[in-house]
Amino acid sequence: MIGLKCKDGVVVGVEKLVMNRLLMEGSGRRVHPVGRHAGIAFTGYVADGRAVVSAAKSEVENYDDYYGVDMPPHVLTERLGHYFHAYTTYGGYRPFGLATVVAAYDNEKGEAFLHQIDPAGTHYRYHGCATGKARQAAKTEIEKLD
Repeated sequence: MIGLKCKDGVVVGVEKLVMNRLLMEGSGRRVHPVGRHAGIAFTGYVADGRAVVSAAKSEVENYDDYYGVDMPPHVLTERLGHYFHAYTTYGGYRPFGLATVVAAYDNEKGEAFLHQIDPAGTHYRYHGCATGKARQAAKTEIEKLD
């Protein structure tokens, strides 16, 4: 997976792994919208990803209901980071087997942001990031960009 922040938005690309030719088109998605202004992409276990997307959608909805505005990207990322971290610390839960990229637009600041969350819940803001099996090669190419 690769994510790049541009001057007018964020671009996220994920490799679609086809494990079976009989798989229906559109199944096993790894990029999901979580609000009018935000989306999540992930690499790793698809079942874990669906749980994280569901949690993110409810966080965005609850924020909008309570405050009446879109959730800022850094708040969404922080809350998801806490959610990831909780699954690494409590007994009876296993850590999520995925890395997540959050792409969102902040209406207050007037720009888009790109954040990455690792399975431990650590989150950072990036201009360009990559994760997955070809992470290092992709990062090398991103660093060459202007």
